[in-house]
Amino acid sequence: MPEIIDFDIKLPSKAIIHIKEKSVYNNNYYKLNDYGDWLFGRCDILQQVCHEDENCYTYSIGYFENGNFQRMMSWVTNVDIFE
Repeated sequence: MPEIIDFDIKLPSKAIIHIKEKSVYNNNYYKLNDYGDWLFGRCDILQQVCHEDENCYTYSIGYFENGNFQRMMSWVTNVDIFE
């Protein structure tokens, strides 16, 4: 097995919709639309939290249940994937 695994998931920006009514300042939510056989399923929400003091971002993939975000997978990076 290689030392580094690259999931290589790339989506066109038209497949990602900002959920403005759930988002505030540096805590944003995005709907990930079905995109062919690359992306589908219950976990269709991406949360982006900007940590200004640490100059990094936490991204989480999950879904909304009863109005609350249920996080299924998260990672931290210094890259804003929307810029």
